[in-house]
Order: sequence, then structure tokens, then C-alpha cells
Amino acid sequence: MSIHNPIPKFVTYLVEPVSQLTAKVTIGDAQSGGWAIGFDDTHVKKGSGEDPVPVGSGRDVKGKLLQIVVTVVDVRPETNHLSCTVTIAGGPSGPVEVEQAYDEGGDGDTAIFTTLVQFQ
Repeated sequence: MSIHNPIPKFVTYLVEPVSQLTAKVTIGDAQSGGWAIGFDDTHVKKGSGEDPVPVGSGRDVKGKLLQIVVTVVDVRPETNHLSCTVTIAGGPSGPVEVEQAYDEGGDGDTAIFTTLVQFQ
């Protein structure tokens, strides 16, 4: 078993003051895992479900960097493919999906995917 930490993905996301922003994490390929979403170490939300997580209004988050860390664990013997999709929504341009995957692992491996979102 190994732990893999691919290069983080960075996106910018436009907001308006009244935007109500959410982040959603989907762990793919019927694998297992969890996520942590936060702006700093005092405002972190954690979970494993796929429900959208409120991250704040455009007025509150503009200029801030949101960090989303997803840990995916290989629990399926049929495949060692590890993946996740992060969806940021609520801004004037609509949802943005950030997909990440790791294909070079072995049975029981873990991948830690990081997505950084700069709100503008």
C-alpha cells in the first residue's frame, strides 16, 4: 500500500456579492474516502457525502483561497483507479468541475487530491 499526492489543481472562480457559494466532492469509481473544505484551520468542514457544502456569500469569500483536500482509498480489487470531482457552484458563470485521478497505484493505495479555489 502506498500514499500518492498528485500535484494540486488551482482554479479561479468569479463571484458577485450576493452569490451563495457551495463546494461538492464526489469520490469516483465506487472507492472510499473523505474530504475537508476550509479557508483556514479554524473554519474547516469535513465529511464523506456528496451533498453541497455552503462556503459563504460572494461578499464574504471574495479574495479568499478555499482549500479542498480529498482522500480517496482503493477498496475495490477490480480497479486501482482513484478519482474525485470537486464542483464549485453559486457564481454568475455557473458550476465549475475540477476532476482529478490517479491510475498508477496498487491494491489498497490512497491518493490525496488538493484543489485550491481563488474567489474573485
